Amino acid sequence: ENFVKVVEDRRINKEYVQIYFNSIVLLEFFKKIWEMLKNEIERNEAWVRGFLRGIFAAEGEVILKPKTKTLFFIGIATGNQNFAEYLRKLFKVLGINTGKYIKNGRRITIYGRKNFEKIKRLRLHVIHAEKMKRFEFGIGNYQRYVEDFEEVEKRILKLLYEEGAKTYKEIAKAVGKARSTIQSHYLRKMLEKELVKYIGKRKRSLLFEISEKGKEVLFS
Repeated sequence: ENFVKVVEDRRINKEYVQIYFNSIVLLEFFKKIWEMLKNEIERNEAWVRGFLRGIFAAEGEVILKPKTKTLFFIGIATGNQNFAEYLRKLFKVLGINTGKYIKNGRRITIYGRKNFEKIKRLRLHVIHAEKMKRFEFGIGNYQRYVEDFEEVEKRILKLLYEEGAKTYKEIAKAVGKARSTIQSHYLRKMLEKELVKYIGKRKRSLLFEISEKGKEVLFS
């Protein structure tokens, strides 16, 4: 009885609607409930889950990586930094790490597959049908695009064995990974395991070749 109507604005995304209340009394009632409960919510994990489900549905955005369509980050929009810090505290209660409040973007962000899997397990994404569908699609794509480390490792060893020494960039191009990923993730660990070795430079680029230990692993 206190809802006037749902206002449709053809200029904005169809995901969003605005609900106007025809009662200042009802609005003040909601504000009073909030003042009474905001310090109690974080003490009850079930309340935290329910509250964050509503926040995710109302203010959440699900961003996918353009190429792989895997989940990139979750954004929670708010123009109030104090409220943003309150939300960060609630997510922490559930073991979910959030980034610092971004003033220019007016939001907090959540990155990382472990955080996404917690969100899914706790069903924080289920109220808004379109966002839930997008979230499930993005997290499901990890299985298609995240390869086992040892599989990529053997592909690199095979490349170096068959074609000789390569640079970070050449290895990245051959195995279909980002140069930064090859440098900071794969080759760093392979150097620690002594599967590859640094042999100098080609112009300004570092060169790597397979080691004897690497050959043993490749043909094991």
